[in-house]
Amino acid sequence: MKSDVQKQASEYRKAHQKKKRRYSMLLCLASVVVLCTTYALILPAVTMGHEHCDIPEHTHTEDCYEQVTTTTVEKRLICTESEEDGHVHTDQCYETVEIPVTEEVLVCGMEEHKHTEDCTACEEDTDEEQDVQSIAEAAEGNNWIRLRDSGWFDEYSDYDSEKSTSRANLKNMGKKSEEQSAPSDTQVDERGGTNCSEDGAVSVSKTISGTDLENVFDITLQVQTSENLLEITEAPDIAVVIVMDISNTMNSDFGGVTRYAAAMTSAESFLDQFTANNSLGISKVGYVAFNTDAHKIFGLQTCSTQAQADALKKIMRTETGKIINEDGYASSHSRFTNVEAGLAMASDMLSGSSNKNKYIIFLSDGFPTTYISSGYSGYDPYDSTGKFYDHVLKKPCLYGTSYSDEAAIRARNKAAAIKATGTKIFSIGVDVAGQTIQKYITQSENANGFSVVDRTGTTYEIGDASSTEAYKNWLRNSIGSGYYYDSTDSAGLKAAYDQIFQEIKHQTEVGSEADWVASDPLPMTGSPPEKVEFIGLFNKNSELKGNYLTGTNSQNGENTAEYEKGKNTINWDLKKSGYTVEKNGDETTYTYSLVYRVRLENEKEGFTEGTIYPTNDTTTLRYRTIKKDGEQVSVSEPKTVEFPIPSVHGFLGELTFEKVDGCGRKLEGAEFTLSHDKVNCSICRGDKTAVNISDMKAVSNENGYVTFTNIPSGHKYLLTETVVPEGYSKNDNTYQVQVAYDEVTVTVTDYQENPLEWNGKIENHEYYALPETGGPGTYMYIIGGLLLIAAAGALMIYNQAKHRKEKEK
Repeated sequence: MKSDVQKQASEYRKAHQKKKRRYSMLLCLASVVVLCTTYALILPAVTMGHEHCDIPEHTHTEDCYEQVTTTTVEKRLICTESEEDGHVHTDQCYETVEIPVTEEVLVCGMEEHKHTEDCTACEEDTDEEQDVQSIAEAAEGNNWIRLRDSGWFDEYSDYDSEKSTSRANLKNMGKKSEEQSAPSDTQVDERGGTNCSEDGAVSVSKTISGTDLENVFDITLQVQTSENLLEITEAPDIAVVIVMDISNTMNSDFGGVTRYAAAMTSAESFLDQFTANNSLGISKVGYVAFNTDAHKIFGLQTCSTQAQADALKKIMRTETGKIINEDGYASSHSRFTNVEAGLAMASDMLSGSSNKNKYIIFLSDGFPTTYISSGYSGYDPYDSTGKFYDHVLKKPCLYGTSYSDEAAIRARNKAAAIKATGTKIFSIGVDVAGQTIQKYITQSENANGFSVVDRTGTTYEIGDASSTEAYKNWLRNSIGSGYYYDSTDSAGLKAAYDQIFQEIKHQTEVGSEADWVASDPLPMTGSPPEKVEFIGLFNKNSELKGNYLTGTNSQNGENTAEYEKGKNTINWDLKKSGYTVEKNGDETTYTYSLVYRVRLENEKEGFTEGTIYPTNDTTTLRYRTIKKDGEQVSVSEPKTVEFPIPSVHGFLGELTFEKVDGCGRKLEGAEFTLSHDKVNCSICRGDKTAVNISDMKAVSNENGYVTFTNIPSGHKYLLTETVVPEGYSKNDNTYQVQVAYDEVTVTVTDYQENPLEWNGKIENHEYYALPETGGPGTYMYIIGGLLLIAAAGALMIYNQAKHRKEKEK
């Protein structure tokens, strides 16, 4: 019995020991699984914590230094006199001595450094590292200027030191010490000034002033003169000669009155209009009557009062009447029509006139019948010598002519010579519609032994012999300057004179449109090329009004000015612009002012920082003045005076920063876009609108640096990462960049719009994954874990089966 118990106890002990060993084996296997799994999980972090330091280890040796000898200068006393004896040492008592000084200078260009634990830490760079590596920090506040001027960029980048000096100088160009009131005044180089005309009649000035917006400037044009432009505008500068046909046919009936009487009344009406528009007496008028000869009824003279007009009308009626109303005039040899002589006398009158605009009003009721023999006298068509002869019918003109082709040719040639001088001729036909050359040819064919047509062939100077319109067209184009007025009664004749006067008035106004107009072109071509943009004209209420202003020539009135975009020119018409008046004794000064806005286009391709840009091309005022010499009043020839030209300069900013990962490692290939922030920079053009600026792009280099150059100053931008390096997540912060007067400021906020400090770096974080370093990687751990789990399962099944067998026994 005892033996059985001992045997069972021994078996139980063995079974228990086997069971303990199995549990121990399971515990070991479980520990291996846990250990392997834990190691696999922490492996990425261990991998990321590898040693990293960009600075090489270095210890200075003797080779790192070089002996450099320099000299220092000191003064030594060489005088033997003693100051105790009253002697005073002067410069002659000393001599200058150069003393050599030797010192060691570090020449290796490297920094002493030994790796420490900090070199392997996965954390942000220290402040000391940022001083060397964070170029972008210089963009904050005034750091950019301080670092630039200290030479920092010369040592740590490829920055051009000469450009740095240029920028520093530009910052002080054009400054107005205490009188500065607007920030962009600091960009002004040449402020403008005042010029006086050579005759002293006009003073012009152009000045520029800054505004609250960088690159935006206001320019003021001013003109001062003692001339009353309203007088010049209202007093046309013309000389007119009336040339009237008083041949015998002018005594024919013309609707109840004679042609001559109607023509005289219409001419008197013209004189009244002329006088009413000639208050200063600048314009002149003359009168010529012609038949076989030309007659000067009155010479070219002033007619500015009604008394003068009445006197001239009396002379015109009296002297002309003496000729045309003479007894026997209908059969006299002086009754013919010498168009050439009438035009010649009028032309000679005008040639001695200084008036700017010259006109002839020519009136006739029939064909030219004779021409000049000498002076202003014509040939007598009662010809027995054959000078006036019908070569077609082979008949002489024994009793005068009704048409002479030679006279018409001579008249046309004289008119052409007059028109070539710039004088315009207006032609009036008096009841000429029924006249044809054919009518007089028929009379010649039926007459016995004589002809009334002087001709050499069957073609005629005035055109078709049978046409009723040929003579009108000849008067319009061969005599007139394209102007012809037909009349068949007194009312029609008066209307013709009225129309001619209005046309003359219109032409003189158009001809004087360029007078007292300032032409102010902005730069378009040349060197430097166009970099100035017109923004708008200011009205008298200092409101920016765009390209047009419309006013009147009145005290305190609005300006009349226009910006012609195609010509890039501002035209300012002082004749139609308001002014202010200042009286000093008998002298009155009229002052005209125009203000407009421009912008320096530093965003344009080819813009260069350091270049001085003129705001305008040559700006001129064309003017004429009234000259008085006793009772003689006239208007001067056109003159010009130039305005001074202001000039300005602008800036281009630079931004450089580092692209790094969470451990400070430099990242290459990240692309950034700098785009104009039109939301926060919405009025930068100067007219409450935004300038269009193209996006700028830059990519981080192998050292992680991203650099933007030539950033137009005076604007706000958004900096965004548009291409993220592979394996990294995008930075969600917002980076706002402002460039103002060459200073760059970067403002950073996170995704919740909380402000962050700008440290000159933009970070990306990695997407975490188990490392693949070229070996089996995680696959061995996975296979090992599965084998361990399978072994544990097999062992458990084996134990359960064995336990069932023991139970069955």
